[in-house]
Amino acid sequence: MNVMTSKLSRGCNAVEPVVCIVDDDLSMNDALADLLRSVGIRPRAFLSADAFLAAPMEPVPGCVVMNVGLRGETTDWTCSVR
Repeated sequence: MNVMTSKLSRGCNAVEPVVCIVDDDLSMNDALADLLRSVGIRPRAFLSADAFLAAPMEPVPGCVVMNVGLRGETTDWTCSVR
């Protein structure tokens, strides 16, 4: 079952999951967001760990795709609990 079929089978009130992209490369953020949209997944892109951690998050299922080598970021930010 693909993402679009899955959404249709859950009905109108289904919660749409989100994939958060955290990368300081704007072109990579755009490319990943376009790819996710093309298969029916809703992306949210962030250019820094700080921007991701400061953003209000919806209470929906989701995951984070991140560049683990973000320039200028601290290495312990992934330990923050949302």
